Amino acid sequence: MSRKPNFTPGHTAAQTIAADPTQPVWVSANAGTGKTHVLIERILRLLLAGTPPGKILCLTYTKAAAAEVATRLSTRLGHWAAGGGEALARDLKKLLGKPASEKEAERAGVLFAATLETPEGLRIRTIHSFCESLLGRFPVEARLAPHFSVLDERQAREIRIEARNRLLAGGAAAGKTGAALSHLAGMLNAEDFSKLMADLGKEREKLRRGIARAGGLEGLIAETRRGLGLGPGDTRAPVINAAAAESAFDRDALMNAAALGEGKQSDKDRAAQIRDWLAKEAPQRAQSFLSVYAPIFITRTGSPRKSLMTQTPRQDHPEALAALEAEQDRTGAALDRRKAVTLAEATAALLVVGMALIDEYAGIKRTRALLDYADLIEKAGTLLDSGDGVSWVHYKLDGGIDHILVDEAQDTSPPQWEVIKRLAGDFYAGEGAGDRPLGRTVFAVGDEKQSIYSFQDADPAYFGLMRDHFRDLVSGAGERLQEVELERSYRSAPAVLAVVDEVFAAVAAADGLTWDSKPIRHHTHRDGQGGLVELWPALSPEDVANPVPWDAPLDQMSTRSPETRLIERIADRIAGWLGSGEILESA
Repeated sequence: MSRKPNFTPGHTAAQTIAADPTQPVWVSANAGTGKTHVLIERILRLLLAGTPPGKILCLTYTKAAAAEVATRLSTRLGHWAAGGGEALARDLKKLLGKPASEKEAERAGVLFAATLETPEGLRIRTIHSFCESLLGRFPVEARLAPHFSVLDERQAREIRIEARNRLLAGGAAAGKTGAALSHLAGMLNAEDFSKLMADLGKEREKLRRGIARAGGLEGLIAETRRGLGLGPGDTRAPVINAAAAESAFDRDALMNAAALGEGKQSDKDRAAQIRDWLAKEAPQRAQSFLSVYAPIFITRTGSPRKSLMTQTPRQDHPEALAALEAEQDRTGAALDRRKAVTLAEATAALLVVGMALIDEYAGIKRTRALLDYADLIEKAGTLLDSGDGVSWVHYKLDGGIDHILVDEAQDTSPPQWEVIKRLAGDFYAGEGAGDRPLGRTVFAVGDEKQSIYSFQDADPAYFGLMRDHFRDLVSGAGERLQEVELERSYRSAPAVLAVVDEVFAAVAAADGLTWDSKPIRHHTHRDGQGGLVELWPALSPEDVANPVPWDAPLDQMSTRSPETRLIERIADRIAGWLGSGEILESA
């Protein structure tokens, strides 16, 4: 265990470039490299350069992150206002990399008051909070009731449940929707159905986009069937009927294989089953195909049986084995096609019910003037779309936003990026810069390796895609997007970072870790400090005997998951360090 380092981190060249308020910057950072520090320093330098507080928009990923940035900024500005003199001069020199001018020093002393007097203060917000305030300014243009309110997650869940109950109990369950509900009810229990309906509600925007792309619900259903290799008329019965038709199999080869009568009892039983099936008429063969004939060749789990003949007949009659193997392939293909039909039918039912549920949910929100978090992003994106006939909103906002800063950019979802793109669309077009002290800039910082992926529909690939978009946008205005990598960690010891780099040096391990497959490199500010990496064996679930059902309430056995056991082990190890006073010696 190492002692807490006693140092004041200085600026690296990368941090200096990233904090330069005159340049648009895209920052790719490792963990512990001072991303928040750079973000705050950039905002401070924007303020010192004369940018009014209300013209800076900083978008963070969580409310906690927004609160942390705002607190650290307020604390810094408060010290400037209260300190003055040599302390202020030292801080400004450290921030700017040169002695502050008299004007900068004077401005630093009044920035704290200026931020307090700005109507919205420093706009450090989550993307959802910003969209809510934007829609609140322009509800009519966004086609919203001016008195709309925003649902939290608990309220949204309650309304989704209400929409589901209305769908099940009301007239919407009749006709096509009712048939689809009946189809799903035969496949799911009540708990799984509720979970499925909740998932559909959360992913409604993806579903709507898919339906719009396919030209409607029926188009998406047809697209699904084509993707599974099915035609419009393919259903389960015709697939099985075709598999049992006389022309579908090689009767002579199968009869020869079944007539051998050699081998062990399993060979004889298999031959008898094949002869019995071949002796039936086509309708009877179709009726018994799934229950009697297919299990001869395919296991209950859907995999081909490993042995269709025992050793002696296999060696003596290779042509019979070939016939059975060919029939096994044919039978497996027929079962796969039937599974494809089943999947297509279930998907169609799911899409029908899903759209009915989404429409019911939207109807409840509309009548009560409610928006959920996804609505905020969608409505704000539509409002900012100049093709929607309200492009003057951009004109109104142009007087309010000069600099956009995006924190934790790797976790920004595609719809959220659309809002940011439309906000910054005029930054580098025509007279977009206007009469502003620093022009207009975009700044983003993130680490795609730390993406939470599916949370809030985050897509780490968009970190690279948006970098390319803004690079082209800035380049088109005759400027250059500064692309910076923060690799120097202030958090981890050299031993830890060396192991991480060694693990991801392998191509297979690094595949997909970054957008452009760049190598993973870490540098550390803590050179010479002790570090230790231990490899612990993987923990697997504990074996638990199945209790007799009527004894379960009295003799219930507790189990601990691997995650719980690992947490306990880590806690015990830390407690041991603290108790022993063990110190890792510096190198």
